[in-house]
Amino acid sequence: MTQLLVSVRSAVEARAAIAGGADIIDVKEPDNGSLGRASDQVIDQVMSEAADSAPVSAAMGELAEKNTAPPITDWVKAGLAGASDDWRHQLVELCDKVGRDRFIAVVYADAQLVAAPPTKQIITWAIKQKVAGVLIDTSVKDGKNLFDWCADDLPGWIDALQQQDMMIALAGSLHGKAFQKAVALKPNIVAVRGAACDGNDRCGLININKVQQLKQTIEQHTAPPAAHAG
Repeated sequence: MTQLLVSVRSAVEARAAIAGGADIIDVKEPDNGSLGRASDQVIDQVMSEAADSAPVSAAMGELAEKNTAPPITDWVKAGLAGASDDWRHQLVELCDKVGRDRFIAVVYADAQLVAAPPTKQIITWAIKQKVAGVLIDTSVKDGKNLFDWCADDLPGWIDALQQQDMMIALAGSLHGKAFQKAVALKPNIVAVRGAACDGNDRCGLININKVQQLKQTIEQHTAPPAAHAG
């Protein structure tokens, strides 16, 4: 079944997300960008809050920002906005630090807006390096969602990665029908922030009821058909 990832910016939000049924907790600071890195203190607090309740991933910001040492979470990810031509080598160096089984490569569907490498190049690199998985997201949060950028290509990308036994996560302003469409594609993970917040505002607070509704949507769309007696 597809799992629900909820991005949080504090231990309090992590508690709400877990109570609402989130399968995976992600730590990031939305004020710092699409993959804004939270402080080490916040990451540690979320890790303590999640404990044995849910695995935790953490955003490291953009590779070009050359942030500090990777946090000790179950998975880490770094974006490629403004990446140099040497991004493959830089990602290999990062993977050597964190372990390929903990690294999630990030594809920005709106790559042309933020000077990020094309999707095919990143997916090819991820498969060759045998990293844990790939997140397909949007960098610019301007009201457009993932399907405004790459709707026709998503099924093929999902299939290519799942054939390699790699996780594939979909994100990118997935509210309402866009969330349902993402779930219907059966990725391993659907990741949200704004859709789980008050007013669909990614800088708002995580709302337990909204997390519950998102979880219920996944269960309704992925549950096996009921058996008929006869």
